[in-house]
Amino acid sequence: LWVAPVEGGEARQLTSYTLEEGFAADSPVWMPDGRTIVYSVLNRGGGSRLWRIDTDSGEATPLTTGASNASEAVVSSDGRRLAYTEMRPSWQITGIDLDSGGRRTIYESRYMSVLPVASPDGAEIAFFSMLPSGAQVFTVGVDGKDARQWTFDDNGTNTLPFWAGDGESIFYYRGQSLHRMHRDEGRDEQVLPDFHWSSKNWGAAYG
Repeated sequence: LWVAPVEGGEARQLTSYTLEEGFAADSPVWMPDGRTIVYSVLNRGGGSRLWRIDTDSGEATPLTTGASNASEAVVSSDGRRLAYTEMRPSWQITGIDLDSGGRRTIYESRYMSVLPVASPDGAEIAFFSMLPSGAQVFTVGVDGKDARQWTFDDNGTNTLPFWAGDGESIFYYRGQSLHRMHRDEGRDEQVLPDFHWSSKNWGAAYG
């Protein structure tokens, strides 16, 4: 967030979030005192919170808590009340019967869960989910049972999992490297130290 004089002059930066912390995202509004601003911060793992910042001191305090999406604040003319939008998104991995067209939910989460990939035997699905701790790798049975998280590092960058040909291990990208999770041992192995999808390096395992 920045402020600048209407008549022109030097702009002043109020917030400086890192990508890990989130970013000031939505519709800042002035309080009637002309000194404080209410705004929302979009979290890296999903969701947003309302904050209030003193434009003189730069001190910011949270107005809402939790993992919901609080945004689009409006302040009453006397400054005593605040109205805002709160959304509670739900991400679902869905199975579709190609004969009947019937659908069933396999996995559901408040956090973004994307790019599911079926195991070679068709019994499980690997995917990654954007948690408050960052991107983490999961598996779940196609029957919706036995959901399991496999990576737990802080500020996780674990994305785009794909199965080894035997279905016993999972390859995935972490940081700028390619890793392999040996599921029977719970052991993580770095396979290639400089091999990441952002450099147009894509992996697939056969046999």
